[in-house]
Amino acid sequence: MSALLTMRNWMFIQQFSQIREWLVDNFDLRLLGDFDRGAFDEVPNEILAVTMSVFQKVAPNEEMSVAIQPTPLEDNSYDRQRTKRKIAAVLAQVGRYEFLSDRFNLIKQKPLIYWWDDDFLRYYAETPKLGDETDVKVGMQTANNTRFLRQYWEINLNELLICPSFFNLSVLPRNKWVPYIKGAEGKVWFEPLTEVLLWEPNALAVKLMERDGKQTSRPQNEQYYFKQSISYSTIGAFFFARCNCYKSVFDVSGASVFPINLSNAICLMNSKTAQNFLSSLNPTVNFQVGDIKRLPLFPIESADEIFTQLDQAFTEHEAARETSVEFRQPAPSAWNYAQTWAQTAVDREPGTPLPPYQPTYEQPSATNYISYALGVALGRFHQNGTGIITQGSETRKLSSKENKPFPPAPCPLPPAPCPLPPVGERSRTTAPQLLVTADQGDNEILPNGILYLSAYSDNDSLKHPACELLHQTWQEHHATIAKGKTLSEWLRQSFFKDVHLGMYENRPIYFPLSSAKKNFVAYINIHRWTENTLQTLLADYLRPQLSKIEGELNDLIETRNQGDKKNQTKAEERYNKLQQQQTELRTFIDNVRQCAEQGPPAANPKDTPRQANARFDMDLDDGVMINSAALWPLLDPQWTQPKKWWSELCNAQGKKDYDWSHLAARYFPQRVDEKCQQDPSLAVAHGCFWKYHPAKAYEWELRLQDEIAPDFTIDEIDSHQLRKDFIDKNPELVEEIIEKEEKRRERKRKKQDQEEDWSIPTAPDYEEE
Repeated sequence: MSALLTMRNWMFIQQFSQIREWLVDNFDLRLLGDFDRGAFDEVPNEILAVTMSVFQKVAPNEEMSVAIQPTPLEDNSYDRQRTKRKIAAVLAQVGRYEFLSDRFNLIKQKPLIYWWDDDFLRYYAETPKLGDETDVKVGMQTANNTRFLRQYWEINLNELLICPSFFNLSVLPRNKWVPYIKGAEGKVWFEPLTEVLLWEPNALAVKLMERDGKQTSRPQNEQYYFKQSISYSTIGAFFFARCNCYKSVFDVSGASVFPINLSNAICLMNSKTAQNFLSSLNPTVNFQVGDIKRLPLFPIESADEIFTQLDQAFTEHEAARETSVEFRQPAPSAWNYAQTWAQTAVDREPGTPLPPYQPTYEQPSATNYISYALGVALGRFHQNGTGIITQGSETRKLSSKENKPFPPAPCPLPPAPCPLPPVGERSRTTAPQLLVTADQGDNEILPNGILYLSAYSDNDSLKHPACELLHQTWQEHHATIAKGKTLSEWLRQSFFKDVHLGMYENRPIYFPLSSAKKNFVAYINIHRWTENTLQTLLADYLRPQLSKIEGELNDLIETRNQGDKKNQTKAEERYNKLQQQQTELRTFIDNVRQCAEQGPPAANPKDTPRQANARFDMDLDDGVMINSAALWPLLDPQWTQPKKWWSELCNAQGKKDYDWSHLAARYFPQRVDEKCQQDPSLAVAHGCFWKYHPAKAYEWELRLQDEIAPDFTIDEIDSHQLRKDFIDKNPELVEEIIEKEEKRRERKRKKQDQEEDWSIPTAPDYEEE
């Protein structure tokens, strides 16, 4: 006899499959003691789950083997008596199972799942598996998510591919940004559009990520990008899957399945049966591709009806959620009810009818209505509930029945986006038509996208007609939100931190430029920011306000010495208050002027000083984090993180190196230029790829001509002349690069032919490592 005392996961996970298969195939398994956590008093915490296995050194036979599970695996109790309870349960033969060890031959990699009954095991063996029908793949690893990923609301929406997942995208997109799928983060059933990836051209900057001459990014399984798919959670105690609503690139943590029957697959993968099955195959918190491939394709009754009802509820929910690309206006949502109903429906007993769908609608919070009204005033949303305002877009219709690719566009200009039509006119699988969003139309919006608020006078931006909806909404909801406060007070003091910052996941789109005590605040919509926005704030709002304060102070100098003592006291109090506001506003003006004309001061005395003075110019591609960092003195009264980010940008160390950003190049031009000479990926970011890396630029241009279009070129300043010079001066190297590219294309063709002939993917599957 040989006894093994091991970690529990040796019975299941792929890492131990070879030794597990060898033992089961060659020896007689007599006993399994599945003790889980708490088997020893000497190990009182939760770090060790153990199994005891006893093998007899004879060939496998038909004698029954025994497994003991003294306490249920879902028992998470933790106390000093736990080990004694397990000992007692073993002595009393609690949780005893008898089985034939040849049952493990029915499951690939032979996990020691001893508790399945014979009927279920037989059903599993006879049922096709997910891996038999479709592919299961892991996706891109960018090597720098901070650089390449944004929340969709941070960028220019006109530069984003917004295409429903069912739509046949027959050519690779030419957009600057594309949807990106990361981990589940609690999402189930449907994956909304949240993160986006810097794509143009064909994720070149990502693919050029290197360290010591070796590629650090892994853009694997590219042939599966932008396909209709289901993503699942790879890490976590529970397994969940969600249907991807938009053509997307998927992440390593957003591993995806490409099923034939979408509705049955999504219902199956979210069923209790699937969760129990996968937990049996892999009881750890890391679900592997191999686990998903072994999932049996059990049919789910009424899957189409369940999916359709979920689709409708999710569509309504997204139209009412402000941070959704499909947002229209706040409204009640039945999405939580729909998910509970769907779970009950997929887990119901076979042959029983669907449970009645009687939705319970949850009302949005009062602050959601205020946030929407503010967005209307700042030119973010349509006041008639038709969605997000995009500027400069050309109305274009694209019929889903035409199946036409997006028309080619010269780099770097992308084709117009194609968001979904209004709610009620579409389904996620059968949308009749895709429409671009309109621009502001008849919306009355605040000039320059600025809402200026002042504690000195109520004659501020709230008087503008664009704020009419804001006043109406405040009148209706202020008692719930901040009873006793005025709208101006609440917006200046509380809205950003209490509502906006959290709603937009620490990437807010309305920057609250504020004086030290928040007596003077300007909310500015980053999507309406221009190169002169800060100058406009100074000229049209702050300096006129300072002149009025100074004028009143001059008047009060005389008033303090006139009239009765009571009036003199009031005048003195008013004078002192205005003096404080005057000092606060002057400091605010100085900070705005410095950020606008030179750049922010150092956040800490030891930070690397700016190499150059430069005007601030909002660059949406840099994202909220970098743009806010360059405005940190103006945001610090409301939001302290930009100060930390500016310090990191100045020092550029390790993972906190943001020299890929355009703002870093403005304030640290020499440092960034030196790095571009060494780093091809940074050179792409700053438009000097041809200048500093001509051989690599030529090599990748040839490759992208194969992937994008035969006439594709990497266009930068002087790139035409630089290309010509490189070809003329390096004929042998050019010939070598061309030959290398021809060999790559030939390998690609052979691989595609093999996949077509054998119907199997031959691309390397890094997930198996």
